[in-house]
Amino acid sequence: MSDEQIIFLISQPRSGSTLLQAILGSHPDIYTCTEPWLALPFIYALKEEGSEFECNGKWMKFAINAFFEESGIDDEFYYSALNSFLTVLYHKTLSNSGKRFFLDKTPRYYEIASDLINIFPDAKFIILFRHPLAVLNSIIKTWVKKDIDILFCYSRDLLIAPTKLTNFVSAHHKNICLVKYETLVSSPKTEIKRICEYLDIEYIEEIINYKSNTDWFFGDKNFKDMKVPDDKLIDSWKDQLVDKRIVNFNHYYLRELGEEMFESLGYEFSSAFDHVNKFNPNEYDFQTWKTLLHDYHIVSLDEQRFRVRKKIQSNFLKTLYKKLMS
Repeated sequence: MSDEQIIFLISQPRSGSTLLQAILGSHPDIYTCTEPWLALPFIYALKEEGSEFECNGKWMKFAINAFFEESGIDDEFYYSALNSFLTVLYHKTLSNSGKRFFLDKTPRYYEIASDLINIFPDAKFIILFRHPLAVLNSIIKTWVKKDIDILFCYSRDLLIAPTKLTNFVSAHHKNICLVKYETLVSSPKTEIKRICEYLDIEYIEEIINYKSNTDWFFGDKNFKDMKVPDDKLIDSWKDQLVDKRIVNFNHYYLRELGEEMFESLGYEFSSAFDHVNKFNPNEYDFQTWKTLLHDYHIVSLDEQRFRVRKKIQSNFLKTLYKKLMS
């Protein structure tokens, strides 16, 4: 198996990547499965920050560096070995399917996209963008729901991913296929045909009526309720602007990204800003937003435990207080 048989589909989470994965996975030449996340731990083995383990991540990095120095191994050799290792795993998966290409759809590869293209220079890279406010509201609606305290878990997905993705697109625009979710669902035939041309495979219109009977462990579960891309979902994020806190968070997120970044993603800042402002956002929730969204590092295990313990203790005290006052 060669790099040319590997396809990476990368995006922010909640950008419609499962939909595109299902369509492409319906092609007779492409095999895909649940999000592998396979490359993340091996690439992060050479990074001091970004991933946490039960062991000390920084010590692990120092130990690996020491081992490399004593063994005469450099990063180039490691990446070459990593290419061989991951390719063997991809090949094993592919050989069981009888298909030609393996599609690895892991949205959080946005963290390591530049590493991946160095390791797999001849692989295909599909980058999917979606309106930033659609991403924010989908994260809140699907994962956060009423437990706003866990929004901190997605700080990197919201604040770091746009910069990493736009930088990657800018650096490698000649070798990748950039797709916008809105174009995909409004003109699926045209867009899928363009993607097939990039992948150098035959365009088969029937794959747009994708198979949704696969129960992937990771990915959007809602796509199984549909059979074709639905352009009604383009503006569905606007339906959530009935809650004042959500209105405020949309306003803060617009300010956070700023006009330059927003438009680098291919979306008109002024129209989004004007629409959110119709609902009269205020600063009431800004401190909450700032507390939740300004953790730029992937939350460590210790930090997760601390926050959970704090929340449990808080809930216990509230319950005890209510019992004493009843």
